[in-house]
Amino acid sequence: MNIITRKYQVIERGNDVNEKIPFSIYINDEEINTWKHISIMISTYIHDEFLRDNSVKSVSKNLHLSCNSTIDNISEFFNTGILRFENDQVHNRDIFEVGKAFGIEFLTNIFTEFVKSTYKEINEENFYDIYDCATIQNDINKVEECISFFASKMNDFQEEYKIITIKRYGYDFFEHVLTSKSLKISNEDSLVNTIIRLSEEDSSFFCLLSHVRVEFCNNNSIKSIKKFSVQHSLESISIEVFERALLNRSTISPIHNRLQLSNTIYMSDKNSREVRISNIEEFHQIDISDENMRNLIGLSKTNENFDKIYSILEKASYEGDLSTIKFAVEEKYADVRNDIKNIILEAAWHNNLHLVKQLFNYGADILSRSNSNRTILHYFSQQGNLEGVKFALNFFDINEKNDHNYTPLHDAIEFPKSDCIAVCEYLSSQPNIDKNARNKDNITPIQCAINHNQENIVEILRKNGFTE
Repeated sequence: MNIITRKYQVIERGNDVNEKIPFSIYINDEEINTWKHISIMISTYIHDEFLRDNSVKSVSKNLHLSCNSTIDNISEFFNTGILRFENDQVHNRDIFEVGKAFGIEFLTNIFTEFVKSTYKEINEENFYDIYDCATIQNDINKVEECISFFASKMNDFQEEYKIITIKRYGYDFFEHVLTSKSLKISNEDSLVNTIIRLSEEDSSFFCLLSHVRVEFCNNNSIKSIKKFSVQHSLESISIEVFERALLNRSTISPIHNRLQLSNTIYMSDKNSREVRISNIEEFHQIDISDENMRNLIGLSKTNENFDKIYSILEKASYEGDLSTIKFAVEEKYADVRNDIKNIILEAAWHNNLHLVKQLFNYGADILSRSNSNRTILHYFSQQGNLEGVKFALNFFDINEKNDHNYTPLHDAIEFPKSDCIAVCEYLSSQPNIDKNARNKDNITPIQCAINHNQENIVEILRKNGFTE
């Protein structure tokens, strides 16, 4: 016979009190009257307080509770062992807050059961519930999944949500986010801004600058780091951060693909200047000879050197040489024009979305226009580059016209440099597309497709409501 023995610690805790003694529990200054031996059996927190001082008569907690009925429900639970509450998110969340604060496994288990039965995937609205459930159950895999989700959305979350969440879960949580392979950000400056804001209330967060690629930051970020370190006597940290940045700048080492395009639509010139976007597939080790930089510096910023400048930047983009791209934008090499276009427009004309995003990430004018008033949206439409078109639509109206009143859809139909069917299908299906837009010759997109015997495109346009 295989006999096993297990202790039920709740009963053992109750045996520590041999008499019936009144006990008070204060939650947000509201009193719950119960008995000490019952409180000790139910709550590990109260039991620990009793072990420190067996004469303890009350405990107090201030909790963030959403429902007015929660404290009454908890009072009934302590006095009768029965818990009644409305089975929705806010009431379950309150039950969890009480259970977590007082160490009541029965209550936290109710919450975890609710979370597991209610949520199928992680999103911004349920993140707190799922992460808290994972941590209370010590579910390492689910915790890592939550960290990965939060890191992957760092570029999309509102700044205030990020600040509140990081303050809620603390230094270790944010460090795990920063070191996650899933981290996606608009630029390194955004991380500096977040860390500085957190450090204003808790200077320990300042140490997390060690996880920021400061070599890619702008001057304002550098000044913010220096100013904060001086004001709070943290120069030793900033010096270490700046030294690392200087070393990395000369031998840019591989880093995670953590720069990502936001889904937000930016239509105004003001907004387009504020955002910095990159969707770089990977970063490569840069040749320490700095060949690209030296070749670029050797050229004067004239239209005669336009093709050479573009070739250097195209090569730098392919090699992941971000220092040269950044230098070209800051020193105005990217502003050089030939007779028609500047560098970022040339990149779009060559169908190089990779380079367009890199240039924009470091401040090149995404709203540039050619001598015929074409935009990157027109050029990507001509190239049949659907990803490029979707990127450009963050900055330009879908019906944007050049000097001859050609819309991007006109360009895709009349001047295709490759198969433009996917682009035509996408543009024509958008709700704000002007189906009757006319170019200088008074021709609409569907008339243009008919004139050029583009039967597949004619069928697509008709399907989407275009008429002759």
